[in-house]
Amino acid sequence: MTILLIGATIYQLLYSQLAINAYVAITLVMPWIRAGTQFIAAWSHSSAITVSQAIGSKKMDDLVKNVDTSIDIAVVISVLCAVLFAILSLFIDQIYPELDQATYQALTIIAPLYIFLPIVRGYNTVHGNILRAVGQTTAVFKINFTGQWVISIPLCAFLILGLDASIFWAFAIQPFEEIVKALPFRQLARKSLKEFDQEKAQKLMYD
Repeated sequence: MTILLIGATIYQLLYSQLAINAYVAITLVMPWIRAGTQFIAAWSHSSAITVSQAIGSKKMDDLVKNVDTSIDIAVVISVLCAVLFAILSLFIDQIYPELDQATYQALTIIAPLYIFLPIVRGYNTVHGNILRAVGQTTAVFKINFTGQWVISIPLCAFLILGLDASIFWAFAIQPFEEIVKALPFRQLARKSLKEFDQEKAQKLMYD
């Protein structure tokens, strides 16, 4: 989690190199994004606790089913969050009534991106926490580190500093990062749950 927070700070530093109106637009929407994704994070944490409790009580017959249900609910919450962001985008000029026209234009340009972002981020968040609950903490770290620090942040820096990219392509790196991580999370979760048995549960409790 700490490495993701540091990465978010690096993104903000990179965005500060954009035109002032673009930077203002991103700065205005980021608190809304953080607030919205808190609901998804809360559900993902509760899902991880449920999985841990099931492992601890040795009631693992319905583990895969319960995980699938948790992921489905996380997706529903994420979609609801995206709908709220879509509504936000329609009323952004009333919430912030005295901005420059260029800032409103920048907010309009990135609206599809911040509307889509919670869907894929929520999917990854619930997978990451469930994987930690079954002992895959190191693997989750590797996926997050690779997706953010090895691929996305360098690409964002190249687009902004090297190519002087527009706000759309600069901000698009955030949903791109989540897309990059989604498949590895999905594959690892399926593999881990398929291979998880009583022996691994016992080992996990003693680690």
